[in-house]
Amino acid sequence: MHLFSENNLIRGVRLLPVFVLVVFLTALIFTGLGASKRKLDELEQELSFNLLAEQKRLVKLKVDMTFRQLELAQSKSLVAVRSSIRDRVYKAHTIATGIHNANPNITKVELTQRINSALRGLRFHQGQSYFFMFTMDGINLLAPAHPHLEGTNMLEFRDNKDIPSIKNHIELIRQSELGEAYYQWSYTKPNETKESEKLGFGKYFAPLDAYIGTGEYLSDVRNEVQQDLLELLYFDNHADQDSTFVLNHSGEFLAHSDDSLIGTVADTFREEISFSSDFSRNSKYFIAYQLASSKQPNEFESHIAYVRHFSQWNWVIAASFSDSKLWQQVADELAIAQQKHYSTLFQVFGMCFFIGLIAILPCLVLASALQSRLGKYRAQIIQDLEEIDRHKHQLKHQAEHDALTGLVNRYRTRTEIQTALDHAAPKAQSIALVRIEVDNFKKINDSYGDDIADKLLQHIAITLKNNLKDATTIGRFDNDVFIACIPVNSHKSKIRQQLKQVLEICNRSTTIYGHHLHSKLSVGVALSPNDGDGVDELLSNADLLLSGVKEHGNSQICFFDDELTKQFQEQLLLKQEMQSALDKGEFTVHFQPQISASNGNISAVEALCRWYNPRVGFVQPDIFIDIAEKNGKIHQIGELILSQACKQIACINRHLAEPLMLSVNISPVQLLQDNFVSRTAELVQQSGMPNHQITLELTENVLIADLSTVRTKLEQLKALKFHISLDDFGTGYSSLRYINSLPFDEIKIDRCFITNMMDDQHCMNVTKIVMAMGKFNNLLVVAEGVETIEQQQQLTMMGCDLLQGFRFAKPMTYKELVTAYFQQHVS
Repeated sequence: MHLFSENNLIRGVRLLPVFVLVVFLTALIFTGLGASKRKLDELEQELSFNLLAEQKRLVKLKVDMTFRQLELAQSKSLVAVRSSIRDRVYKAHTIATGIHNANPNITKVELTQRINSALRGLRFHQGQSYFFMFTMDGINLLAPAHPHLEGTNMLEFRDNKDIPSIKNHIELIRQSELGEAYYQWSYTKPNETKESEKLGFGKYFAPLDAYIGTGEYLSDVRNEVQQDLLELLYFDNHADQDSTFVLNHSGEFLAHSDDSLIGTVADTFREEISFSSDFSRNSKYFIAYQLASSKQPNEFESHIAYVRHFSQWNWVIAASFSDSKLWQQVADELAIAQQKHYSTLFQVFGMCFFIGLIAILPCLVLASALQSRLGKYRAQIIQDLEEIDRHKHQLKHQAEHDALTGLVNRYRTRTEIQTALDHAAPKAQSIALVRIEVDNFKKINDSYGDDIADKLLQHIAITLKNNLKDATTIGRFDNDVFIACIPVNSHKSKIRQQLKQVLEICNRSTTIYGHHLHSKLSVGVALSPNDGDGVDELLSNADLLLSGVKEHGNSQICFFDDELTKQFQEQLLLKQEMQSALDKGEFTVHFQPQISASNGNISAVEALCRWYNPRVGFVQPDIFIDIAEKNGKIHQIGELILSQACKQIACINRHLAEPLMLSVNISPVQLLQDNFVSRTAELVQQSGMPNHQITLELTENVLIADLSTVRTKLEQLKALKFHISLDDFGTGYSSLRYINSLPFDEIKIDRCFITNMMDDQHCMNVTKIVMAMGKFNNLLVVAEGVETIEQQQQLTMMGCDLLQGFRFAKPMTYKELVTAYFQQHVS
């Protein structure tokens, strides 16, 4: 065992591989250099052969492609000429037919004269082509270029090849089922001496027993096609280093990458590809030729070209490459290959050397194995301890913080408040414990879902952190409740100012997933030590104060003070008096007329609840209705008003030919009661008033509260023939989307728009839009708050159905209503 101790192993492995490595590398170097030399020689030969073959393939491909272009162009040019002259003859034939159809009774002589007048001046193809017309007996009726021949018989006229071209053309037309035919003849162009081939087309014209025709010189078309192809080759040559060039039958360059050679005769090249009949038969092959160097004067460069003869035009198409450039490319490729080869060889030597080092290094690795292993163990232990510490801090953070908002949670909030109290007590300092609650959060959560409600809470948490700069603690205490702890180093007005800023920010519209929300808050503030000197006492007092705030009205900031106590006392007095008011019959019904805008007659009345108490005096409806909704008395009050109003209006309607409609306001709390539909139907039935004469008015608040439940109940009321009205329309941000989704019969424009519409264009525009929407949806439109004749006239002109307001009458008792409108009908 001592032999294989750590020190002995280290000594043994250090020296053994050194000798073996030196011998192996020496043999490898000599063997590799010899093999490398042979491989490079073979590579040079292979490169030369392959590059030469590739260059030949490329130039042959270029020439063949150009050849196919020429063939295609020649074929298309003939097709184009045939189509062009046929189309022109068709047009001329259409003109002649039109003249004949317009003048069916004229003689053939007159018809001929009119057709000649229409066609004689028509020239095309640079004025060299025109229309002609012959009878089927060969008489020339139209010859714009030779008018002296008109009227002569040219049936035996012969072209330059002594062929009776007109006679043959007439015969082809006779044989054609369509009465039309092409014909080609030889003709001498004007102002020229050489013969030119001309292609003609004629179509039979029955009214004159003649045919109308035209022709075009094929040489002109061929020249245009050749010029277009030479221009195309010009651009291709300037874009490509190894260009294609073209020679005519005289050996003159027609296209070349060197512009100076175009138009010159290629003597040397012409000798190599003599334009003999042998060349025509063997029309494509490779040739080698010498060309003066463009870089070195008096020197020549060797070139290899592939040539091909285009017999139709007697052209030679060729493409070449330079031998010197080819061998230079071979040299470049070989240099790159040598570089890569030597690089690979050196990599192999390096790899072998590296392998040798690897054979030596294990001895060092073994020597440091124990030391390295111990170091790893030590590092792993430290890492594990750090990981445990991180997990501990993470768990502590999770246990003390709210996962949704990132604020401290209930447990940590209480701890930090106690710490603040302990710190403030010895210094006779005060802290403010602020309890912040989101108003109607449950309704928001039920209406929009958990995701939007969670985003709203996150928005409020960020607002609190950004604005309560002096707070030592801000935590989420409950689902929709936040607690802040603020040292009172100055007057409490500073705290009020900070909290007011928070309320203003949260009251602004916040867009969450496309929904516009207003997150109103209610805030109660308890100060130590006046309102409590312990955590539980401060929390309890702040909670009690916040409950009082909600009774008094949401979205407020309240401290404990004399004024708030007085307000709570007034609220408490109204609550106490409300029950006795129901027993004593202090709640009464008043009616406000709704006047027909079209005839000025009373068409409906709205029932309004009024309360006069001997101790309190006249109580505003918005005050006692809010209290009644909170303490549950709204159900008794609502049923009382509905029952009394229905009975009294039913009494009036028994004496009227056109019964009055009765509108009754329904509280959201009433509508959401389980038995509201059945109870309403029962009370109306007891009053003796038909359901279809009653309109139930709802505000948008009830729609937002629980839209699904509301929709179901409205549909049940509609099934019982009740009318449904949406009150205060236009003031809510979502009123518009309820018109089509809920079964409304009527909308009432809020009085704020009516009051200001004559002075405020915005209010005027809103009023017009509501009118239009009501008419579009077949809804009755009622305007409340009408106080002036100008408002009456404007609303009548807009098409409003019913008008309500002090302009016509204030709310009145039943007796006052009868006296004012129905005294002659009702005793």
